[in-house]
Amino acid sequence: MSNIIEIVNISKEFIIQKTPFEKPSRIKALNKISFSIESGSIFGLIGESGSGKSTLGKIVTNLMMPDKGEVRFHGQNLFDIEEKEMRKLRKDIQIVFQMAQNPLDPKRSVEELLSEPLNIHLKLQQSDIIIKINELLKQVGLDEVYKDKLPFQLSGGQRQRVIIARAIASNPKFLVLDEPVSALDVSMQGQIMNLLIDLKKEMSLTYLFITHDLYLARKFCTHIGVMKDGELVEIGKIDDVMNHPKNAYTQQLINSFK
Repeated sequence: MSNIIEIVNISKEFIIQKTPFEKPSRIKALNKISFSIESGSIFGLIGESGSGKSTLGKIVTNLMMPDKGEVRFHGQNLFDIEEKEMRKLRKDIQIVFQMAQNPLDPKRSVEELLSEPLNIHLKLQQSDIIIKINELLKQVGLDEVYKDKLPFQLSGGQRQRVIIARAIASNPKFLVLDEPVSALDVSMQGQIMNLLIDLKKEMSLTYLFITHDLYLARKFCTHIGVMKDGELVEIGKIDDVMNHPKNAYTQQLINSFK
């Protein structure tokens, strides 16, 4: 299979200054991260909180610039593309944010939330937008009556389905899933992950699945990368890494889930 995404020597630092009187300090969030993701695969990026996973997810979707390195989508470096061209390309690369980050505007209905990406990326007529919203809701397992509801009127699982519907509205090729089920109970986690697997098959999607949960990574991913303190300490096919880990930190993670 060909690679849809190539991450090449990505590095990122943040400057932290807690008070105006303190000397600023530099935090190395990512240090020379490199790996590729095959078309049609599910690449799991696992690590503890603060390991740099979510920062990398934002860089891969061009929502954050790295200090160094490249992200190549079908061979094209995203950071060399002019903004006008990037807006066209953005429909192919989407992100499902953590629900804890409250990515849904609380004052907008589900219909309004889903209309936005359709207007931006597909430029449909209003009548076609309504038809497409109904199709999106059906795809993610929600009835049409949810169009008029506000986010606070939805359960956690329903909100996550709307977040996923927004991400797939532009018919993307590649999705970054940033802890998509971390705020849900175990039963709902399974339902949402099964939905994502169904959508992957239906839409021929490729996923970068960011998670701290090794159980989910082992169950759903084809490949895995292990992050620690901003570095990629191990990478490989899921069975190879899980059964024959080469790094001590990876072994520690696996043992903690047994």
